[in-house]
Amino acid sequence: MKQNVVWMFLLLIIGTDNWVKGVEKPIETTSYDVTYKQQQVNGQDFRYVQDNYYYQGQGYTFTRKIEYKADSGFYISRFYLPGDKGTVTYFNEGKYLEEPLQTGDLPMDGKLMLQTETYGYVLGQAYSYTPLGNGTVESLEERYPIRVSRKNGKWVITYRFPHIKDSFGMMWGIGLSGDNLELETKLNRPSWTSYDVDIKARILNDGYYYKSPSTYEPSTQMAYWRIPSMYLVTAMIEERESLASDLLGQSLLFTGVNNLNEEGFLPSLPKSEWLEEEYSIKSGFFDTRFNADMIETYFKAYKAFERGSYRKTYLTLADYYIKHIQNEHILVEKEDKEGWLVEDYSHSDQEVVVHSSLNHQLQAIHMLLLLYEEEGMEDYQTTANKMLEGIRLTKDKWVMDDGNLEYAYLPDGTMGYVDYPYLTYNDMYDVQSDLLRIYGEEDRVLRYLMNTKLKWMKENNITEYKQ
Repeated sequence: MKQNVVWMFLLLIIGTDNWVKGVEKPIETTSYDVTYKQQQVNGQDFRYVQDNYYYQGQGYTFTRKIEYKADSGFYISRFYLPGDKGTVTYFNEGKYLEEPLQTGDLPMDGKLMLQTETYGYVLGQAYSYTPLGNGTVESLEERYPIRVSRKNGKWVITYRFPHIKDSFGMMWGIGLSGDNLELETKLNRPSWTSYDVDIKARILNDGYYYKSPSTYEPSTQMAYWRIPSMYLVTAMIEERESLASDLLGQSLLFTGVNNLNEEGFLPSLPKSEWLEEEYSIKSGFFDTRFNADMIETYFKAYKAFERGSYRKTYLTLADYYIKHIQNEHILVEKEDKEGWLVEDYSHSDQEVVVHSSLNHQLQAIHMLLLLYEEEGMEDYQTTANKMLEGIRLTKDKWVMDDGNLEYAYLPDGTMGYVDYPYLTYNDMYDVQSDLLRIYGEEDRVLRYLMNTKLKWMKENNITEYKQ
């Protein structure tokens, strides 16, 4: 029954005349198999590619990218939801609204969960995009609601996209059936309702996209870029709140592996106007914070799901990261001690030294200590120690007159830029936890900086820090 229901979803009621053979391959077996299947359809005035990940006995996820050959008309996709009675739950900005499933248009903002007594979906909205280049897309205003109707004893779910040449439509979803219908109780938790896939972030077929900064090129008011650090996935892997979020998080990590470049890191594809002006750094640069974040996420996913490809990915990323640390750092020396402050960014064409921010430095140390603890490789340990020594030797430079911390150590030895309200404190908290767990004691310099930052946060009514 479960497999039949899955294929009911894949039934496209219009435009299925010209199937193109896709691919199917097993990915990994741990507690359950994962199979990847790609399907392609060439219609008269459209083409789509659908990527599916099937988790044996658990459920599946899909993304479908629809490209248009004409500049008029509509692409319509319908699929069945079996069952007699059901509910629709609308998730948006930390809250949800549940109503009986009935004929009509569904809300156009936020995530949607449709559930009957036999099957359930989490569905994304029907967004359309125009590619802008450099891993960036623009979300289009013209879109239509998902519609629910009833036919032959089944619910029919209809997506509708306008044909706009040189743009594409995007569908995504999660399907669960039978004993896995935990959606009703699990997805109503605050963690799921806060997962953003509509406002600051979007899910596309090739990864996780985030609202583009105005200083990036290309950028528009409704532009999103494929960000290396998948905040959504990190939250899902850390929180483990529902089977649906487990499956979506894993699928995005499988997809993310395809985004590693030949050098072995996750590039930031747009051009940063500020980095180009300050350091002549071009598009496709290496961002130490984003890559350290994803090394930690793949590491935690490996610990949670024991999938070898996740371990292979974090080791590949770490190999490049270690090379960056060794080649792109500011040497700090005092008496007989030597430390490294690692440059935040790099590019193959870069010739100048780049600043080193405290939060990037700390997250890299945290990541290296996690890998050392798991893998036992001395290179991770010695590199983390070099970076810690870099902070120790510059201890007094980081504290500002008002008690806040400086953001970065600049190439000329001065300090500059504005620190985050609490992120850097949280990074120090993580490193101290690592040091206590591995060596049995904290670092005194980090404790001094933490106490200084904590006093400043309390004086400025900042409460989001870790405790």
